Formats: sequence, structure tokens, C-alpha cells
Amino acid sequence: MRQDIREYELKIRRNRVRRQRQLRQRAILFLLASAMLTGIVIGIFTLKAHAAGADEPFVYKYYTSIRLNAGDTLEGIADRYAPDSDHGAYIAEVMRMNHLEEPKITAGMNLA
Repeated sequence: MRQDIREYELKIRRNRVRRQRQLRQRAILFLLASAMLTGIVIGIFTLKAHAAGADEPFVYKYYTSIRLNAGDTLEGIADRYAPDSDHGAYIAEVMRMNHLEEPKITAGMNLA
């Protein structure tokens, strides 16, 4: 009778160890699958982001520094240096780059 109890306890212990091992294996498999899925999703979104930007033309901006003369206006400067662009956006960028709070310029000023 005592032998039967020991065998029964041993069988219970082996089953518990086996279940723990299976649980560990399933947890590792789940983590690996999650990591792979995350990598695939990130890769797809990265490729889509690069593909979306490939159609847009790359624009280079060149800046020059000018000294203002009497009668110069920001609109006139926009006509001279950016004739094909939106003058409002160009003037706003010039004002931002030169830390101008209002579109008031005077002769002798240097603008970047």
C-alpha cells in the first residue's frame, strides 16, 4: 500500500513537471511569434512610408544674404528671389529666419 502511494505521488510530480515544461515552451513560442509579427508589421509600415515619399520631388533650398537698399520691400524681395513660389510663404520664412515680428524692413538691414 505504501508503495502505491509513492508511485501515485511520483506520477503526480512527473505530470506537474511536464505541464510546467509545456507551459514554458508555449510561453516562449508565444513571445517569439509576437516578436516576429511585430517585426513584420514595423517592416511593412516602414516600406510604405519610404514608398510614399519616393514620388515627391526633392527640393533643395539655397539661401543668400542681402543688404537692403532704400525702397526695398519684402514683396519685392519675394519677386526677385522666389518668382515662382507662394510669396506669402516666402515672406513668412524670411521673417522667421530673421526674427522679424512684423513685415517692417529698413535700408541697410541684412536679411538671410
